[in-house]
Amino acid sequence: MSLRLQNKVAIVTGSSSGLGRAIATSYAREGAKIVCADLQPTARTEVESERVINTDDLIRQNGGRAIFVKADLSKSDEVENLVTQAVAEFMHRRISIEANCPPARIHETPDDTWDITMAVNVRSIFLASKHTLKQMLSQEKNDGGDRGRIINISSIFGLVGGRFNCSYAASKGAVSNLTRQVAMDYGRHPLQCYLPGLYVEPCFRI
Repeated sequence: MSLRLQNKVAIVTGSSSGLGRAIATSYAREGAKIVCADLQPTARTEVESERVINTDDLIRQNGGRAIFVKADLSKSDEVENLVTQAVAEFMHRRISIEANCPPARIHETPDDTWDITMAVNVRSIFLASKHTLKQMLSQEKNDGGDRGRIINISSIFGLVGGRFNCSYAASKGAVSNLTRQVAMDYGRHPLQCYLPGLYVEPCFRI
C-alpha cells in the first residue's frame, strides 16, 4: 500500500487532544514521522481518574514513529527548540506544521483573555512559521518542487465572526491573513490554510 506521507516529518501542535490529536494520528497512518507538541503530553479529562494515552505513545503502539516535545508556542525559544529537536530526531526531511476563550462580547472581554488568545492563536503561528521556514529554506527541494508546507488551522469565525467570540474571531482572522501574506512572500513553499467546520470535542458535549 502506498503511503502518501512516507518519509515526511510533521510537527503537529496542540497534539494532545481534539483536532491536533486527530491530525497527528491521521498523518502517522499515512507514513509521516510525527513531532507532537503541546504543553502536556496527555490531555486533561473531565474524569480525573480517566487515563488518556499520550498521542505519541498511541502512534508508536500502532507501528508509527513519534516523539513528544513540550512547547509553549507563545515563546520564541521554545518554538526554536521544537524545530531543533524535530531535525535532530528525524534528520532534515520534509517538515509540515500544524498549528491549533471563553465566549464574551467585546465590552465583557477581560484584557488578559484578549492577550492570552492572541498569544496562543496568533503569536504561536508567527513563531512557528518563522522558525520552521528557516529550516525549510535550508532543505533541498523534494520531487514536487517544494521544500515543505505549513498548514495553519483557522476558523470560519475568522471570516464572518461568531456570537460572543470577539477575541477568538479576531485571532483567527489574523491567522488567515498571516497565512495569505506568508504564501505571497514564500510562493515556492506552498501554504494551505483550512477553515474547518464543526467537529466534536468534549467541550461540546452536554
